[in-house]
Amino acid sequence: MRKFKNKKYAYISEVFFSIQGEGPFLGLPCFFIRFAFCNLNCSFCDTKEKLNKAYKISLNKLLNLSKKYKYITITGGEPFLQSPFLKNFIEKINKFIILETNGSIFPEKTFIKTLKRKNIALVISPKKEICKVIKFWKMLEEDHNIKVYYKFLIFNRENIKKYIKIIKEFKLKNVYFQPVEFKNMDYINFSKKCLLSFLKEKDIKNLKVYFRPQLHKILKIK
Repeated sequence: MRKFKNKKYAYISEVFFSIQGEGPFLGLPCFFIRFAFCNLNCSFCDTKEKLNKAYKISLNKLLNLSKKYKYITITGGEPFLQSPFLKNFIEKINKFIILETNGSIFPEKTFIKTLKRKNIALVISPKKEICKVIKFWKMLEEDHNIKVYYKFLIFNRENIKKYIKIIKEFKLKNVYFQPVEFKNMDYINFSKKCLLSFLKEKDIKNLKVYFRPQLHKILKIK
């Protein structure tokens, strides 16, 4: 997947207003901006159909659409594929921004300065080369005082064990476990199974890790 270098327009899939349905800001009313395209092709992706329905939007139009909201969630797809526009947008809007990313595209030095702003929270959900991704963002968190949250997608006990090992190895804080939704499944019952597997792990007793299913999937809202 190629990167997009234009600062004045971006390709997005949709914008909408709803509650934040997952992760550290669960329940917070937000204006969502879903960037089109992704550099990964995850089998469990719940936005794959939307990502190819891209349309072009100018910076000024997106700023105007966003101005009446206090909290903004930027998600995807993968927003960092359109880093020049993303950086430009963040620098021109004075709002609290939740920036969701798979973490595999590392920002340039000039963008790192932008991410240091106090009104930005990064939610990293690594899915490929996980240790490499975490090592980079952990470094940014510690060296540049950037606020980083980690969201791990879980689907069985071995998967949970793997993430617990990583959490201990990197001494991660602000960690959230989220059951994956697969097609044609009962998400509530599957989340219960994941929770039981989560609670059986003895190391969980000594780790500050949050278990948070996707609320919008349970409530069946956008």
